[in-house]
Amino acid sequence: MNSTRQIQPKVSIVIPCYNDAVYIERAVLSALNQTYPNIEVIVVDDGSNTETKAVLNKLEPKITQLITQDNKGQSAARNEGIKVAKGDFIFVMDSDDFIAPSLCEEAVAVFTSDISLKIVSCQATLLYSDQKTEIYIPKGGDISAFMYQNCALGTSMFKKEDWQRINGYDETMRSGFEDWEFFIRLLKSGETIVTGKQI
Repeated sequence: MNSTRQIQPKVSIVIPCYNDAVYIERAVLSALNQTYPNIEVIVVDDGSNTETKAVLNKLEPKITQLITQDNKGQSAARNEGIKVAKGDFIFVMDSDDFIAPSLCEEAVAVFTSDISLKIVSCQATLLYSDQKTEIYIPKGGDISAFMYQNCALGTSMFKKEDWQRINGYDETMRSGFEDWEFFIRLLKSGETIVTGKQI
C-alpha cells in the first residue's frame, strides 16, 4: 500500500534591502538556514548603492529570487516581493535582522494550531550602536490593543491570502509606521495576533 506524505505549506521569506552591505548577507543566511524544509527566499533590492549590489549579486545564486527596482520605499519593496511569492505563508524580515533556525517551523506550527490567527510575531534581541542589547517582547492582542500601540514586530508571519485581501502594505507610507497600519487593517475582522519565538 502506498502512503502519501503530507506536503507542508510553503513559507516565502521576503527581505527588502536598501544600502545595507553590512548586514544583508547575515540576514539571508539566517533565512536559508531554517529547519522548516519548504521555504523560498526572495530579496528585493530597493535601489541600493554599488557596494550593496555587489553583496546581493554574490548571494543571488543561493536564494530563490533577487528583484531589483528603483528606490520606492519599504512598503513597495515588501509588496513587490510578496507579489511573486509562491508561499501560503509570508515571513517578512528587514535586511539587518537575523532569525533563529527554528523560527519558521515554530510559526507555522502556531498557525496550523489555530486557523483564526492572522499574524504570528516574535520576540527580538535588539542590538544598539553602543553594543548594548535588550530583549523586546511584543504584547500581541486584538485590534483594540493595536489602536493604542503597535503590539507586534515588523518581522512577522501572515497568510498571503490575507495580504491580498487588504491590498498589501500602504506604499504611500515612507516615513515609518507602515507595519502598524498594515496590522490594524489585517486585524479589522476581529482576529488576534500571537507572540512566537525570540529571534
